[in-house]
Amino acid sequence: SPAERRDFTRDIALALHAEVSELLEEMPGWRMHRESSQDALRANVLFECVDVWKYLLNVLLAWGVSPEEFLAAFEAKSGVVEARWEQERVLRRIAEEGRPVAAFDLDGVLCEYPGPWLRFLAASGAGEHASVDDAKDALLPDEYEDLKTAYRVSGQKRSAPGPALGSSAVPGAFRDAGWGVVILSARPAWKVGRVHSDTLGWLADHGVPYDALLFDADKGVKAARSIPNLRFMAEDDPGCAREVARLGVKVYLIGGVAPPRALAGRIVPIGGLPGIAAAELP
Repeated sequence: SPAERRDFTRDIALALHAEVSELLEEMPGWRMHRESSQDALRANVLFECVDVWKYLLNVLLAWGVSPEEFLAAFEAKSGVVEARWEQERVLRRIAEEGRPVAAFDLDGVLCEYPGPWLRFLAASGAGEHASVDDAKDALLPDEYEDLKTAYRVSGQKRSAPGPALGSSAVPGAFRDAGWGVVILSARPAWKVGRVHSDTLGWLADHGVPYDALLFDADKGVKAARSIPNLRFMAEDDPGCAREVARLGVKVYLIGGVAPPRALAGRIVPIGGLPGIAAAELP
C-alpha cells in the first residue's frame, strides 16, 4: 500500500543516512578539529559504497523503477544540472557585458496553454471546461491539484503543441541582435522533478533559442528584480503583467486589453511575438 511504501522508504532513508556516515568515518581527519595525513583505505571505501548502493537499490525496487527508467532519469537529471551550471555562467557574462535582456513567458506565449491542460482534464474524466477558472470552480481544490500533478508527471508537457507560426523565431532574432534571452515559467520544477527536463526537451524539440530558463512561482517579479538590463517581458497573464510593470519593466501583453492609465506605456498590448520584434529591433 502507499502507506507501507512510504514507511519502508523512510526506514531505508534513515539506514542510508547511517551508511553514508560510516563512509565519511572512513576518511581520516575529516573533522575540522582533527588533522591527519593518513589516506583512507580504498577497500573500506568500496565496501561502504556497496552498502550505500544496496539501500538505494531497495528504494528503487520498492517504487518499481526499472533499469531503463533509472537510466533515462539519470540522463535527464544530468541534463538539468548541466543546463543550470551553463546558464549561470552565461547570465554572468551577459551582465558583465551590459547586454540588453528580453524575457519570454513559456506557457501561453511560446507554448500553447491552457488547451493541453483542459484536454487532459477531459480525458481524465474530470469534465470539459472552457477555461482554467471554470475548472477551478468545478473541482475541489485538492482534486484540482492532484490532477495538475498527474498532468505534470505524465510527460505531456514535453509533447505540448509548439509556438504559433513565426513565434519560435522571435527569441532567436533577439539573440542574433546581441540580446540575452531568458525563458520564464511558473511550472513547479522545485516540486515535480521531471518538469525541468521536460521543459528543456520541449524547447529543444521546437528549436527555441535562449540563454537561461528561470522557474519561479512569481516568475515575473523574480525576473524584474534579479535579471540585470531586463528591457522587457512578454506575458499573457494580465495580473503578472501589472506586477512587473509596477517594478518599472516594460511588458508586452499578448492578446491583452488596454492597461490601467497608471501603467500605460509600461504595459503594451500586442497581438503576438512578431510584433515585439518589429517594435524592439531595428
